[in-house]
Amino acid sequence: MTGFIGKIGSETIKSANHFLELFAFARRLLALLFQRHKEGRAMVYRTTVKQIYFTAIQALPIVVFISLIVGSIIIIQSAGHSGLIEESAVLSDVIVILIIRELGPLFVAIIVILRSAIAITIEAGYMTILKEIDSIEMMGIDPVYVVCLPRLLGITTATLCLFLVFDTVAIFGGYAVAWTATSVPLDNFLSGIGKSITTTDIIVPIIKALFFGVIIAANCLYRGLNVKLDVTQIPSTCSKAAVECLLYCLFVNILISVLFYL
Repeated sequence: MTGFIGKIGSETIKSANHFLELFAFARRLLALLFQRHKEGRAMVYRTTVKQIYFTAIQALPIVVFISLIVGSIIIIQSAGHSGLIEESAVLSDVIVILIIRELGPLFVAIIVILRSAIAITIEAGYMTILKEIDSIEMMGIDPVYVVCLPRLLGITTATLCLFLVFDTVAIFGGYAVAWTATSVPLDNFLSGIGKSITTTDIIVPIIKALFFGVIIAANCLYRGLNVKLDVTQIPSTCSKAAVECLLYCLFVNILISVLFYL
């Protein structure tokens, strides 16, 4: 019994230390946004653009496809229950709550985690094992600035852009698909969405998307840079990074929703 309690205590301390180290790493990354560096600026710009292209542009087909399916299902199911076809105001409120407030940011975060989070964890892990990080540091350049910052900027920007695309396609594309199965007038639907959306409904999901981008980038880079000098550690590190990103995003999503909507 004592050994079991001791194990729980050691795991709790280990998790707390990891969280504090991750928070310190994220703080260091964000602090770089307000510092001016002469060395490596061109490299940071090029890497940021490449990361946005990989995370946002290349992910557009899958984001559009998933958002179309999600939007169609939500609209059809919402309109098909409790006479919501006749209550367009209620239907609009449901769409705003489910798609714009909650599911939009979460689905985008999951897609970014699956496509980009694992990729940058592997990349950072190999750069650590192959001593590329040490080589950059020996050149007198901060590796966190030239390696981590552009990926933070790229993933955060891409997450925000994909969220906007997801919501737009889910609402308009979803209704276009659902139009064949429901009798909701298009004018009433769009006007109802416009009436249901408030300034908070616009700002809060954007805040969520930005937080998700920072969480995903910081956690995956931290995990990758702390890989031990063994290639076999990379798969397990990627698995841990992906699961942690999802859990952190879910926690932050709940916390932000509670702060702004309750």
